[in-house]
Amino acid sequence: ATPGGGAAAAAAARERLGITGALPGLWLDSPELRLLELQGDAAAFDDEFNAALGELDGLVKSGHIGGYEVSSALWSASEVEGGEGGDGAAQLPITQVLGDGGDARPGLRGIHLPLNVLEVWGLEVAAVAARRGLRVSATRPHLAVLPEGIFSLAGEGGAAPPPGYAPASAAVLDRFSFVVDEDASEDERALAEGCRWMRQLVNDMHRKLQHFTSPQHFEQEFLTTIMPLIDAKFDGIDEESVEILQGFFMEYGEMVEFYTTQRTRELLTAGALTIAADPMAADAADATVACASGAHALARGEDLGDYCLAWARRQPGVDVVLLDLAAAPGKLWDEARMQQEQ
Repeated sequence: ATPGGGAAAAAAARERLGITGALPGLWLDSPELRLLELQGDAAAFDDEFNAALGELDGLVKSGHIGGYEVSSALWSASEVEGGEGGDGAAQLPITQVLGDGGDARPGLRGIHLPLNVLEVWGLEVAAVAARRGLRVSATRPHLAVLPEGIFSLAGEGGAAPPPGYAPASAAVLDRFSFVVDEDASEDERALAEGCRWMRQLVNDMHRKLQHFTSPQHFEQEFLTTIMPLIDAKFDGIDEESVEILQGFFMEYGEMVEFYTTQRTRELLTAGALTIAADPMAADAADATVACASGAHALARGEDLGDYCLAWARRQPGVDVVLLDLAAAPGKLWDEARMQQEQ
């Protein structure tokens, strides 16, 4: 969303696609990231963003592109026409894109914004855009990003926990059980301390199972916290121990998916859910999250992803629901095609 970016993007796309005439359109994705680069300087961002939109309008007018669409996650937390959505911490006002008057910008053809059963504030933006004749594309129907955590809105949720978790935990505890006597060398004592630490980590992670809100939440903590801790604690780990740890973390991820799917279903059916505090964090407290779209009549055994996709498709003002196939492959794609045919 910087001045000159539209022309450069159009030229690069024409060359890459071998198009000599006008491009059908361009997609301006997540312009709010530029605000981060500007370290929150809202005035500088407004100047650059308005200039970028003006440039895109000029490209449409000159016939270089057929139109453009703008995508922003912040529209799911914007206050629009007196609405109450979001906490106001970071917003991308809809009027900045649509214009302050009754008409949209001349080259704007549509907007993209997150919309799911837990993030409904984008419906206010969708209503404004729809009244101005723009195509509204809803994104993230199966993934909600809330202050309380990331919630996966897909998964069947089995009747029983995955059977592999308990033996995988026992295997790690057995592998890292090294006891030394009073005559042990310094290296042996260091090894015993490392084993004790690993066993404690496994026990702590077991207590954290009720803390995670989604598989994505666990994956984020695994990459940013757990793995760095292990790397810092051990200079090296033998191949057999690595295989045992990999098996444990794989089974742990399956267990996280089982529990978080159950709790997300509870959140939707009850309309609210209490999230357990992180037992490894000091002064942590339980948190309560409410379902912004109210309680849902999700039938026992009904697939959560199917339900949330159907919900997003029937919302007023929404023309298209976009799926992230990397996050929702296979069955969700098949369900989307079936709903489209119906």
